[in-house]
Amino acid sequence: MAQFIDGKPSRPLRRPDRRHYLRRISTSSMAKERNTVILPSVDVDSDVRAINEGRGIREGNTIHVNGRLYGIKPTAVLHPISVTGFVSLDRGAYKAV
Repeated sequence: MAQFIDGKPSRPLRRPDRRHYLRRISTSSMAKERNTVILPSVDVDSDVRAINEGRGIREGNTIHVNGRLYGIKPTAVLHPISVTGFVSLDRGAYKAV
């Protein structure tokens, strides 16, 4: 798990896995029971940069930035959870995309 010092992660956090991006979903994408998809309008790079610069609000293993909520995996990779620009899909809906 990434440690935080003065609001900044001790090592840079990385953008979410490609399976979370709407434009990257394919028939071979791994579908889980619940899947959060990032809409094309979301500037993920800006969110990641803001988080790495210490401008996010951290609560446990989650971080709020630019109206969005990301989780932090032990591998220092972010994953989308909820709010503006994210859509939660069940396995069937994800496969139908």
